[in-house]
Amino acid sequence: DAATLDSAKRTLIRLRELLTKLQETMKEAWVHEICAHFNGCVGRIGQAVDDLMKEYRALTSYKGWESDSSMIKKICRVISQILESHLEGEDEDALKKFRFLIKGVISKINAAHFNPERLPKVHLKHLEEMLAEIETKLE
Repeated sequence: DAATLDSAKRTLIRLRELLTKLQETMKEAWVHEICAHFNGCVGRIGQAVDDLMKEYRALTSYKGWESDSSMIKKICRVISQILESHLEGEDEDALKKFRFLIKGVISKINAAHFNPERLPKVHLKHLEEMLAEIETKLE
């Protein structure tokens, strides 16, 4: 039915406007996460990746994120989602730049832990696996 389709389109437009307004006024990571999910669902993959990068920057702006296991877990999730998009695409330069981002996260986590026993080994392993995926794709 044309009326239902038109109504759904208007609802999506309103929702996109609301999310844009939220992003402009709030710099919280969860806002960018929601925007990324919405944009991914409506097929705006490039915008979804941009929103995920905003979420990553918001998460890493918190003081002490390198030693907070819950923050590291969130950052790993975001990096994993961005990587998935980069691996599906054909932009080799973006993949090379993203490799540096992951290496930077790994070094910051390692530098923040004076005691090697307290390193978040599971998250570091996940980051190393993502790095290996990039290396494989670039070969």
